[in-house]
Amino acid sequence: MLMQTFSQQQTLLQAALLTIVVNGFNLVPFLPFDGGWVMHAILFSRHYVLDAAFRALAIVALIGFGLLIHDRFLPVLGVVMLFGLPTC
Repeated sequence: MLMQTFSQQQTLLQAALLTIVVNGFNLVPFLPFDGGWVMHAILFSRHYVLDAAFRALAIVALIGFGLLIHDRFLPVLGVVMLFGLPTC
């Protein structure tokens, strides 16, 4: 009985840790995540040119870093973000 309670407690602890990690990742200040929307509202809501420049810089950084480390996901994410780049 005690061993079953301990293993359930370990499982709950692992689930709680995973939830904290996922929540922390969601607060990263990049636009697809919630932290990015907060940063966007604070910094770029009134400056559309600055918003477009920052997004373009983020796209170039994602594609460049992805190619540098030979990753497939980051350049694809950069190309997807390219479709959301505002046009004047």
